[in-house]
Amino acid sequence: MALLTALALPFSTSGQNWLQDTHIEIYHAVAPVYLNFEPEPAAIFRVDHIFSDYQTRGFFRIGALPVLVLDKATLELKDFSRLTNALSQLGARLTVKKGLKKAVEARTFRLCLPAKEDGWVCARLARLETATEWRLQDGTVQRPGYEPVSFRTATLAIAGPHAGELVFQTHAGLSRFPLSSLLSK
Repeated sequence: MALLTALALPFSTSGQNWLQDTHIEIYHAVAPVYLNFEPEPAAIFRVDHIFSDYQTRGFFRIGALPVLVLDKATLELKDFSRLTNALSQLGARLTVKKGLKKAVEARTFRLCLPAKEDGWVCARLARLETATEWRLQDGTVQRPGYEPVSFRTATLAIAGPHAGELVFQTHAGLSRFPLSSLLSK
């Protein structure tokens, strides 16, 4: 029972005190994302390893800038019609409140859609900077029927008027992909 409580703790909606911890370490966390009181989750968020670390600037680790690391994080959307609500709720849970000097980043992040033939987005690093957008670095977008597109940096809007839209720069110019374009036809 204690193990289940420890896994549920980071993703509870009751507060964000766990984000203030100076040292946290959890393995194999799984959190369903429910919307309102619906019986089925809109998404499943899986993380292999959650731990505290320090932000880096170049090759330097800055001890005054802690970061909560979500290593090998996967967000699996179960119902695409509830995409923006699921992203918004997860973003609100994982965003650090103002006044705290701690950031949240997902190392090796993957967003996948319900069916295996659907597309996906993956990134080496996802910074969960605000409750409205995440910054992705060194990633790939795979749309059904198209070649994968790589990006250096991208912004994924998780709330607001552009929720569910991925924006990134390619050699051909600025690209905007609504996540709905990742669905197989």
